[in-house]
Amino acid sequence: MPPGHSNAIFINDTNPILTEDPIDAFEEAARQGAFIFTNHLQSTAQRKNGIASYDPMHLELIEKNMLHGIEIVNEANYSDEALQIALDYNLTLVGTSDVPGLTDWMYDIPHGGHWPVTLVFARERGPETIQEALFNQQTVVWFNDLFIDRQK
Repeated sequence: MPPGHSNAIFINDTNPILTEDPIDAFEEAARQGAFIFTNHLQSTAQRKNGIASYDPMHLELIEKNMLHGIEIVNEANYSDEALQIALDYNLTLVGTSDVPGLTDWMYDIPHGGHWPVTLVFARERGPETIQEALFNQQTVVWFNDLFIDRQK
């Protein structure tokens, strides 16, 4: 199901991105300076075996600088394979959640739990410096009381 579920953040106009051709959508998002990342490639909705992997389309997007990051954690699922893809292709690490219900219940927040978080290390607060930090891979994913970064 290439390219799967992706996000483009820091765009100015969504209208030109709403197209039938996914490559056209990625090209337009990149033209607008978007930081683009793929989501939960380990999801069985995208991979029947539940193992994250990239398709030729993903590799083309990376080559053309139209794919910058990869989600290595989604909700309660961490993917070793997604982390390896990030390392192999020099992508920014992202951890998020698609919470369909109450976060307090799902992550047991009243008892110290937390949802996955992407920590972005920027020079100062503001969209420009956050965008710069994302492109420069200045992130750490916080998941299950672990900090996951690019160090091997």
